[in-house]
Amino acid sequence: MKKSLVVFLAPLLLLAAAGNAFAWGNAVHTWLADHTGVTSGYYNFQELYGATLPDQYNFLLDANGGFLALQAHTDVDPVIENAGTCRLKAVAFGFASHNDLTGADYTAHWGGQTTPGVGYVIAKAEILAPDLVPALAGILVSAGAGAPEAQAVAAYLSPTLAHLLVESAVDLRVKSDLDRAIGSRMLVAAQTRSPEVPGLMAAAYAEGLAAFSGMTLEEAQEYLVAVEHANRRDIIRYGLAYSGSQGKALRYMAGLGVAVASAYLNAATGYLYDVVVPPELAVQFLVAADAVVAADFADELRATLAYLREQMSGVETCRPGGR
Repeated sequence: MKKSLVVFLAPLLLLAAAGNAFAWGNAVHTWLADHTGVTSGYYNFQELYGATLPDQYNFLLDANGGFLALQAHTDVDPVIENAGTCRLKAVAFGFASHNDLTGADYTAHWGGQTTPGVGYVIAKAEILAPDLVPALAGILVSAGAGAPEAQAVAAYLSPTLAHLLVESAVDLRVKSDLDRAIGSRMLVAAQTRSPEVPGLMAAAYAEGLAAFSGMTLEEAQEYLVAVEHANRRDIIRYGLAYSGSQGKALRYMAGLGVAVASAYLNAATGYLYDVVVPPELAVQFLVAADAVVAADFADELRATLAYLREQMSGVETCRPGGR
């Protein structure tokens, strides 16, 4: 392999590691959490917001983001152990429901309930990914990349981007087919999240982040607090988009797709080019992803809910009247 191609591909290792954290989307995690634990009232909303928190690190496309995404998806004990108030126990319950080992993300990545032997999202992404490669390569060539580099990057990133598209398509199906109020639930959950949540994230993961990154403990705490504040703003935007029409939600997801895919492609090419995914192509990708999931996504989510309820039966949360 030419030296230039080796240099060109080096950032992909980091991107692939970050992409491994993607599984179900915000609407799915909100829907699952809404039917697990407390199913109404203030503590329900704390659980719903907690269920979105592990993914707040997924789009930090650097080593710190990769480290935190892995911790949040595989080591939830620090969150549970630092949840000292009733409302934080509800947040921690939602957080734990998301995890990749025994939580909701397990069925997306490893043990799909309707896709034996493989995670549901992985199985669907494998169907979709090959169809993305020509379009992604074309985008890169149009931006100025050489054909060999464009083809290599497109082939390497297509599984991760297919994963994100499947995740997005299922989220849109949750709104249209399972809960038309899912956007309002996300919105209220983010708006009413306990002000103690940023401190909970810092208490849970700052020490590990400091050791990993070389930050001071104070810097790591400030970093984690800032990321959580950004996540809250993002969930509010997500909830607002999903509170409108199905078309508005689709346009919002296409806009996210443009931003995320463009970021991945630019990072993968070392920011040598100005790579922009056309919005109309993002819509086409979402339509293609919907065709892959439409027939069986609801069966998978209902089976995942049954699995999750069993897994979460021993995890403490808060009930009405708690403090």
